[in-house]
Amino acid sequence: MGRLRWKHIGRKRGLIRITEQKNRKAQTIPLISAAEQVLESVPEANTEEAYVFRAPGSPTAERNPEIFGQTASRHFCQARRDSDIDRELTFHDLRAGFATALADAGKSAHVIREAMRHSSLQMALKYVRVSRQRLHSEMESAFS
Repeated sequence: MGRLRWKHIGRKRGLIRITEQKNRKAQTIPLISAAEQVLESVPEANTEEAYVFRAPGSPTAERNPEIFGQTASRHFCQARRDSDIDRELTFHDLRAGFATALADAGKSAHVIREAMRHSSLQMALKYVRVSRQRLHSEMESAFS
């Protein structure tokens, strides 16, 4: 999210081409309708080099990704506190929640691995196991 630039988004083809990942590997992912709706609410910049997500008044094409991530995390934690959410959630928990939602929807470990951009299937299997635990718990409560 922090490295996404307008040049990476191919709306006509319905794809996002991620080229600046931590693992240095490029990846193409589908531009789903929910993501398209988010992009509709983000003001486009004059240049394709501009970052998609940025603070108002911030530079459009230059920034320190680490500082951006820390700032986004700090703002997320403040919003969580302001909303009276009881759980101690971090910005990174949103990523884990995304993977768990895929598992809960019955998606395979291979799909989860691709969506999460993990290099190994083992990481994706962790979320599938979480989903099985939830299934067990819900079945127990339904029949007890």
